[in-house]
Amino acid sequence: MTILTIVLLVALAIFLLVLELFIIPGISIAGIGAILVYAGAIAIAYIKLGVVGGNITLAASIISSAIAVYIFFKPSTWKRVTLSTEITAKVPEYEVCSLLKPGMQGVAKTRLGPMGEIEINDIITEAQSMGAIINANTPIEIVYIEDHKIFVKPLI
Repeated sequence: MTILTIVLLVALAIFLLVLELFIIPGISIAGIGAILVYAGAIAIAYIKLGVVGGNITLAASIISSAIAVYIFFKPSTWKRVTLSTEITAKVPEYEVCSLLKPGMQGVAKTRLGPMGEIEINDIITEAQSMGAIINANTPIEIVYIEDHKIFVKPLI
């Protein structure tokens, strides 16, 4: 009965140790509990089984804890539970930018503060103001296009 109690306490301590390391990081009840349960199991072993039994329990506790931590740190252990999908979507190239050129004029469809929608030659796209807020229905002109971003200024 004593050996079964010691084995169960060591197993509980290993469980609490793994819980502390991988589920509840930081110093928490699980970590403190693991230390106390280890100490209790080893103390019971020394008291009930003597020095040899206590030393065997201490060595077995250290070795089994190291094995448990090693198993949980292996990457193959976590491959079954980790998310392994990749984001393959890409931002489409804006063909709109090839149709629009600096100097073209249109109207702001929405308020540009600094981003908003513009309409030029029946093409509606997003644009950025050169600094000032441009209200809706204000005539605008394309100043330049950089990295598929259209920069406009108001025509006043």
